[in-house]
Amino acid sequence: MTTEEAFEELSVKILGIQMLVGALPQLGFPYYRLNPLSVHDCAQLRKSTPYPMALVHGITQPVLEQHIRVFNSRYDTLTEHAYLAVCNTPNQFIVAGVTLAVAKFAAYMCSQSALADEDQSRIPYSKRKPVIHITYIRMSSPYHCNLLDKIVDPIYNIVQEKQWMLKASDMQVCVRACDDGHDIRNEEDVTKYIIKSICVLPVNWPQAVAAPHVTHMVDFGPGGFDGFGRLALKNVEGRGIPVICAGALLPLPTNSSLGSKANLYQPKLSDVITAPNWLAEYGPQLVRTAHDNKVHIDTRMRRVLGMPTVMVAGMTPTTVNEQFVAAVNNAGYHAEIAGGGMHTEGEMVDKIQVLSKLVGPGIGITLNCIYISPRQWGFQLPALLHMRNEGFPIAGLCIGAGVPSLENSLDTINSLRAAGIRHVSFKPSTAETIRHVVQIAQASRGFPIVLQWTGGRGGGHHSFEDFHQPILETYAAIRACNNIVLVAGSGFGDAEGSLPYVTGDWSIAYDRAPMPFDGILLGSRVMVAQEAGTSPAAKQLIVATSGLLDAEWDWTYDGAHNGVTTIASEFGELNHVIATRGAMFIREMYDTILNQPRDKHEALLLARKDEIISRLNSDYMRPWFGQKTDGRLVYLEEMTYTEVIGRAVELMYIKHLQQWTHESQCRIVIEFVERCESRMSHNVSGVLILAMHDDIDPTGYADLVSNVYPEAATTTLLSEDAEFFKILCKRRGQKPPMFVIDMGSDFGILMQKDTIWPSEHLEAVVDQDPQRVGIQQGPVAAQYSTVVDEPVKTILDNIYHKHIAALTERLYGGDESRIPVVEYLGADPVAVNLPDSVTVRNSETERVFVLPKDTAQLPDTELWLQALAGPCKSWLQAWLTAPVVLHGIKYAENKLRRLLQPRPGRTASIRVIDGIPQTLKIVGADGLLEFKLEYRDGIITQSVFQPVVGRIATLRQSVGYRIK
Repeated sequence: MTTEEAFEELSVKILGIQMLVGALPQLGFPYYRLNPLSVHDCAQLRKSTPYPMALVHGITQPVLEQHIRVFNSRYDTLTEHAYLAVCNTPNQFIVAGVTLAVAKFAAYMCSQSALADEDQSRIPYSKRKPVIHITYIRMSSPYHCNLLDKIVDPIYNIVQEKQWMLKASDMQVCVRACDDGHDIRNEEDVTKYIIKSICVLPVNWPQAVAAPHVTHMVDFGPGGFDGFGRLALKNVEGRGIPVICAGALLPLPTNSSLGSKANLYQPKLSDVITAPNWLAEYGPQLVRTAHDNKVHIDTRMRRVLGMPTVMVAGMTPTTVNEQFVAAVNNAGYHAEIAGGGMHTEGEMVDKIQVLSKLVGPGIGITLNCIYISPRQWGFQLPALLHMRNEGFPIAGLCIGAGVPSLENSLDTINSLRAAGIRHVSFKPSTAETIRHVVQIAQASRGFPIVLQWTGGRGGGHHSFEDFHQPILETYAAIRACNNIVLVAGSGFGDAEGSLPYVTGDWSIAYDRAPMPFDGILLGSRVMVAQEAGTSPAAKQLIVATSGLLDAEWDWTYDGAHNGVTTIASEFGELNHVIATRGAMFIREMYDTILNQPRDKHEALLLARKDEIISRLNSDYMRPWFGQKTDGRLVYLEEMTYTEVIGRAVELMYIKHLQQWTHESQCRIVIEFVERCESRMSHNVSGVLILAMHDDIDPTGYADLVSNVYPEAATTTLLSEDAEFFKILCKRRGQKPPMFVIDMGSDFGILMQKDTIWPSEHLEAVVDQDPQRVGIQQGPVAAQYSTVVDEPVKTILDNIYHKHIAALTERLYGGDESRIPVVEYLGADPVAVNLPDSVTVRNSETERVFVLPKDTAQLPDTELWLQALAGPCKSWLQAWLTAPVVLHGIKYAENKLRRLLQPRPGRTASIRVIDGIPQTLKIVGADGLLEFKLEYRDGIITQSVFQPVVGRIATLRQSVGYRIK
């Protein structure tokens, strides 16, 4: 088409075809108006007038197709069926059919939908009803479905008669089919295909716009920003393809990947609106560090945490053990020390002090704190801030088991920033809380935030969520925040299964752009490591557990499957554990009694008293306390004073190790012995026999009391003494005793307190039987633990190094020599534009900066230091941008930054060889040398020159520079 006449001729043909495909379908299927109330009984559709086409939103295509099959199976004729006509996006579709059929299908879909405000957060994701939105489209015919098949030939015959036939040669560019994206110029009969495409063939926009090598899309339709352009953007989001809406004259007020008509007239392509390419911007890169020739994966996680892209998450009890955390750190990986097992401030301080001595210099410590526990949160955060202010190498805080409010989160972040703590992690549990974390990140003024996403399949506490769907919903919002590090966890244990999450390939199966994570975290997988405190017998149970596939993990909500089940924890949250006898007993108690209102517990427990006591004694880590000397099971109130003392020692003192299960439990026994003395002794002040016999073995306490006070062996407890003993056992701030003392309303709390700790201390359990205890384990991750006592370094290296090998092959065809070399891993230097008041002179060997004499014209201190640091990574860049330096194992302020702050009239000169800074000199406004900084053989020497009477005094300090 090169002439005006040819253009007019072709336009007539196209307009004629369009007229026919609009008119003839209405003759075959005339539209008739239905009363909404006659076909709809759901609130969503009650006021909607039905049409032959309806928009369905909030459901995936496989699920919608299944509903269509179920609906159509109820009717015999094709005119009573519903048809999938258009796929707009992966969760937005159009259904077509005769008006009455579409109205009935809409009503059916309403019955399959949850209400928009219905809370389904406590229902496993796979069992939830989708929230389906249905809107009729004001179309008078059912296009894109088989009902119009009989209309195609009549339209085609008229087109032939009118000589409106089109040829492939009429199309000068590729025209992609709307059903599968192929070039329709290859069709044998282009005209008939176009007619069929409009009337019969379904539309699949995601496939139609998925053409290779596309850089921009332009929507010439009339819808402005609400037309096809917005729909197209949904399908190419994250692929770096901006969409220009030619019908929109003014740009959007907010930053968007939708451009207006003005973009079509930009003289330079670089001035046209851009769109994020998630793979290019957030995908993993490889670098080689010059000092050790090692290859590393470079992502946001690496730059913020300073460690590889595989980490160990905080989890009780495994990472409460500072020895284990140190083993992970010293293997070169990031690990969080779990605060969940630290019950006092003193215990926390002691563990962090020990850990700071065990790890190598420069390794930062991150505390994982349980936000859901107000008591622990109340002392752990202030203690953490205090220790950082004292110089301890505290680098980060992970807030687990809940995300604080925006106000509380920002207060916490401001406290961390003021103390010099470098990052904070959140562990959101749903798409909604992910958006809440994004809101926190947006308001945090750039503070680094690590978003750890595990979904419902993670070991320990978890949500009911699918792992993938919440990220698919929120990934764009997450990546819009430059200060968020996105880490994937749960279900990982090897390199092959976790690599797609690092590369982003996992999301391709959902017809989405690649969505790379910045790294992965492990939990369950390292519980069988050699350095882990997990008891050997518990490790054997873990490796004997086959685990489940990702599509199967929520089976554990219904019982034990492949060795894993799900139970309620002491916090009322769900917990994936090995299906031991003890875990199954907890599950049974919860399903039959503990899920009832608390005021009903006691009656329900007493009705099954004998059965429950028998199960406690045979299957559970906490047996029934009440027991006479002859072995009869009784209530506490039926025991004598010496029987209580003997039974308490039996259950809280480990005879073969000659130690108490916890020092706090020793205090319980001693205080009760003192109570017994005060009751039995006629001496008002008491005799304190344990003080007189402090060398006696605790197993002899009962006999000692009996010898001194014979009546203690025959006198049953007074009611107030029984209550006193219960109070001792239930006292807050101590290790819960390893027994159940009564069947009151707090039975469930006492039974489930601290149920995970015994998996590392089987010696404290009756018979040392691992089947009695709770052993946390992710249902998917369980399949990867097959060897007991493998060194944690080996476990982590196997994953990380295989990731590197796979990325080397993927990015460089396996040629390691092509991997770029860097001085060190860290944020790239930023381009600096100093104000015009600063004179800058650059040459190959020297960079010179002259500051103005007017204080008001001095540059910002941070901007000035970045300019001095230079445009490349070097010792000077590291030294001038580091907020802290190491003094021994502690952090100290980098005071060099103060010395170099801009002052009127100063001149800074940096001598450079091959682009690498050698020396930095500062000359004052009076022309005298004030400061010199030089680097040689790993030593940075800084000299300060100060005029004194008749001479220049020099203060010189040397600092080691080492890249890790």
